[in-house]
Amino acid sequence: MIDSNKDISDNIKYILNKNKDNYELTVILDKEWLNDKNRQYPVIIDPTVNDKENLSNVINTFIYNGDNNTTTYNKGYLLVGVDNNYIYRTLLKFNLPPIPASYKLVDARLRLGAYYISPIDFNDNAVIAVHKVTKDWTEEKAKWDDMSNEYSPEIEDYFNFPKYNATSGLTLEINDYAKVTNLVKDWYNDIKTNFGLMLKLYDEDKFKNTKEIAMFASNDAEYTGENPKPLIEITYKNYNGIENYFSYSQQEHFFGNSYISNYTGNLTSTFEVANTVGGPLPANIYLAYNTYDIMLNNDYGYGLGVKPNLMQFVENTNYENNPLAYTDEDGGIHYFYKLNNEDYYKDEDGLDLKLRLEASKYIMEDKNQNHYEFENKGNNKYYLTLIKDTNGKTITIEYDTKNS
Repeated sequence: MIDSNKDISDNIKYILNKNKDNYELTVILDKEWLNDKNRQYPVIIDPTVNDKENLSNVINTFIYNGDNNTTTYNKGYLLVGVDNNYIYRTLLKFNLPPIPASYKLVDARLRLGAYYISPIDFNDNAVIAVHKVTKDWTEEKAKWDDMSNEYSPEIEDYFNFPKYNATSGLTLEINDYAKVTNLVKDWYNDIKTNFGLMLKLYDEDKFKNTKEIAMFASNDAEYTGENPKPLIEITYKNYNGIENYFSYSQQEHFFGNSYISNYTGNLTSTFEVANTVGGPLPANIYLAYNTYDIMLNNDYGYGLGVKPNLMQFVENTNYENNPLAYTDEDGGIHYFYKLNNEDYYKDEDGLDLKLRLEASKYIMEDKNQNHYEFENKGNNKYYLTLIKDTNGKTITIEYDTKNS
């Protein structure tokens, strides 16, 4: 079990009993831990475990002129640079994770753990360039004679040279060294072109009679603490629904409007259902249809891909740093992160929305101080139950037993 402050308890038992036609799972929890005055709810009983170190997802080696009778792929390090008559280049390839249908990749960065002399010594004249590899390869068989010319001359990105010296005290520093967004987008568009990337000294001829070597931790590195092995850090964003900071092709229809995203092609249609006339806080009820919800098989109880605008909810996620996910009126998903030493979550899209947990409810406020309350209706979902404007006027939303 893990609470919202990341306090963990392993005092949990499972009892599985076989009945006539099925199995019954009984979960026995630690009541003392759950009732502790310092416990921060909500508590996740059985959190998902994410495997962040699947070694098969990273393929790496280094090559150099004269490597035909040597083995380099199983070393704990990767080399880039020159050492008198030898030229070293690193090859990296990543098996990419799937991206959900309603999301688009917006950023990809190459993260490496670099060994360098301490204090750090950068050679400002030496630069490591990142190139797209144009031929498939394997760790065991990649050699200089086969792969040294199999790269695109176009430079994807470059970074300063963290100089390595084996005779000095070493420091390991982990950084996002290169931005490779366009290259990774190409791989997602056509996975057959994912032959990885090459790291090479930008001007090898200039330094061929010197010693300029950069050393990075490889996938075979032994380590403690933060993982220094090569990674591609991918950021992707949800594009479901309608947002005023995106552009759409719009078409009116008898019951409302249809919007086609000019970026993703997602179709969102709204269908007016009812409006209250007059009153202190008029309510507008409509249905929102999204083609992405069809692809994701999302059924909110009104037909596949159809959601009422007032059915909004907040969910805890199992992602790193435990962000909250808020699904808005037309199906868009916005993520909230907790700032250091703050008691609230702030949205990452710059909408000036804040979420905080009060007792058993999530409270959201917008930039105009309008107030939204979300109550836990089961399945780790907090549904919108109250809207209150700055004058104290309210709209109350009630749900049946199926939360519809």
